[in-house]
Amino acid sequence: MKTIINLLFCFICFFTSAQEYIDLEKTEKYKCTWSNSLPETSNLDNLKKYDDLKIQEIFNELSYNSNIEFNYPQGGCQHRAHIMSMLLENKLNIEHSKVWLFAPIDLEFDKKETLFIEDKNQFTNDSNIKWNYHVAPILINSTNDTLVIDPSLDRKKPIKIQEWLNKIGNSEISKYTFINPQNYFFYVKKKDDKFTNVISGCFYKYIDYTKNSFTLERGLALNDLAIEYYDKYIKDLQSDNKNKLEDLKLIFGNASTIGNIFDFKNGNYSNDVKDAINRNDKIVREAHKSYNERLEYWKKIIIELDK
Repeated sequence: MKTIINLLFCFICFFTSAQEYIDLEKTEKYKCTWSNSLPETSNLDNLKKYDDLKIQEIFNELSYNSNIEFNYPQGGCQHRAHIMSMLLENKLNIEHSKVWLFAPIDLEFDKKETLFIEDKNQFTNDSNIKWNYHVAPILINSTNDTLVIDPSLDRKKPIKIQEWLNKIGNSEISKYTFINPQNYFFYVKKKDDKFTNVISGCFYKYIDYTKNSFTLERGLALNDLAIEYYDKYIKDLQSDNKNKLEDLKLIFGNASTIGNIFDFKNGNYSNDVKDAINRNDKIVREAHKSYNERLEYWKKIIIELDK
């Protein structure tokens, strides 16, 4: 009897902690009301199926031969996911979708919980990288498994969706959905006339203003920049110059900060960051040049993929 009770308890724990799938087109709370921004939920049954060997070949091409920087997970996953999607569709001719995972902070106005993963580069002070959401391309194999292509979490192979979810902290209290891959990013709701983190259920494609502003190319260039300077300066400082290490982590370790410094150039960062920039002026000026070079590289890649 005790064994039966224990088994029942484990069964209940498994299902109460399991991730929840949401269909944004059918869930009233997140149903998009803009006809030109519907999220287009993917019907995975309609996707072409590929054998595991073919999917591994596809994965290797994206993970090792695409020049996408996967070692900076705090950088915009929507950029990595979308450039992989463009390569899958326009270069490799592979049918696919995207899986989006939303933390409670993106689902409810009164929630603060985020997703998180280990910071293997030790860029952050608490050894964790926090995400409000995460996204990656998915393929279907010949045995109908949903396989996620996410080299930022597993550099060597595609992984089944449950394994992907298990690699991400707080995924058990989050919700995921499958959206057609042409959708680049999502709109958020307003509260008290201010934008919030909470998703509206509406998505937009990489067209018009977003494309003309090179949003994707800029995001990819920032990821490149962060790891270039991690490899060039920061990695060797881990057991050496602690003051300089902390300075460079402040400058390059946070995705929002690095964007404000090198992309928006808006001065919207703390006094600690400003002081770190002043103390490392030569490196920062050098990094501005590196960022512009990577931006031009990705502009050329996107032009080629759009042909």
